[in-house]
Amino acid sequence: MVAALLLSAEIKLKVAGREVTVNGQQAIDALKNNTSFRSVGVSLRQDRPSMGVLAKAAERLTELTGEQVLPLEDEISKVARQKLPDLQTRLSPLAERLPTLGLPGNDAMETINQQIGSMLQTDASDAPMRFGAAQSPLFDELKWAIAVRNALDQGLFATVRDLRAIENAVADLPSTGAPGELRKSVRDDLDLIGQQLEQRDFHTRKADLATSLGALEARIGVTVRAVQAAQKERLRDAGQDLCLVQEWSELTQEEQNGLLNQLQAMETHVGEDLAGLKRLLALQYDIEATVGAMKSTIVRDGRERQRERLKLGGASDVPPKAKRELAVPRRIATASQLDALIDRLVHLRGEIPYAEFDLTLTD
Repeated sequence: MVAALLLSAEIKLKVAGREVTVNGQQAIDALKNNTSFRSVGVSLRQDRPSMGVLAKAAERLTELTGEQVLPLEDEISKVARQKLPDLQTRLSPLAERLPTLGLPGNDAMETINQQIGSMLQTDASDAPMRFGAAQSPLFDELKWAIAVRNALDQGLFATVRDLRAIENAVADLPSTGAPGELRKSVRDDLDLIGQQLEQRDFHTRKADLATSLGALEARIGVTVRAVQAAQKERLRDAGQDLCLVQEWSELTQEEQNGLLNQLQAMETHVGEDLAGLKRLLALQYDIEATVGAMKSTIVRDGRERQRERLKLGGASDVPPKAKRELAVPRRIATASQLDALIDRLVHLRGEIPYAEFDLTLTD
């Protein structure tokens, strides 16, 4: 009799402090024998949901599950019991993804889990009211979470991940040179992107965020090319600096070529992306450290060889130097002419121990 009254919505059960109004496992366990029924409260039901509430709840559950739901109390509760746990499981990765990407909505996931858990404790007896009321926070949060999950799966996750990586990398760039110019040029764009990602409707901005990412990657590509060109120039200048070290002439031609080749081998070609920029910045430190070590080695070895030569023969044993003429232009009008003269002088530096040059000015 009690079971029949429950199915006809004339009574409600109170099981472990929770009200049960529909045919579900909670009701079955409560009425299966006299022992379990002893602790169950029974009262008349006076709060049956209206047809409007049932129709709205059925409509919303149909939208969430993709299956037609009849506007009947038992049917609504049954669908909620069967489908909401699966939906909850499908949405559960958001609880980890959103904080990882620095996106809002973790409070929404807490609300979803809490309300679904509470609903299932009563066999979804209150599903008609939760989904059929004029305002349904659970429905709104589920709709939002589904839209976010779909957007992330369809490429938004990778877009936001790359944007966050650029944001963090730019903050760590040097404030000078091409990296410093990049920091200044993208500051406003990154601020705007950060504001967009702070809004709950960030998932609706997928196209705008993808466009912003493309623009940032293009600027990074320009910076990579600039840094590469600067490093190539630095390696060339470093080779000339080595030749200007006073002890450079003490090295053999083979040793000199070996050092210059070692410098040229440090020229690196990288992808025009964030990883390439990071690699170039790390290489910059290696270049400066290597050049410094080379200069120290040249000075140390050169001075050691000078001391050994003095010990063996003394200054009197040094053969006389050859006399050579060196023609230089009387007037230098362009930077290219000056560079050409410097290159000639640097090249002749290695002959200083063996030759003396008489300058001749030419027009």
